[in-house]
Amino acid sequence: MNDPFTTDKPQCDGTTLVVCNAGKRERLDCKSLGFAGCNARFGVCSSSVYPE
Repeated sequence: MNDPFTTDKPQCDGTTLVVCNAGKRERLDCKSLGFAGCNARFGVCSSSVYPE
């Protein structure tokens, strides 16, 4: 797995989505937003943790 702090692309850290927001790292807890988890293949919160 890639280190979420060495790239500008959205990354998953468990069920947390890590994104670059105006040069600042932001962490979004996908589960607290109502999603099943973070989809590492696409770098998004999703209803399924499995790539489609």
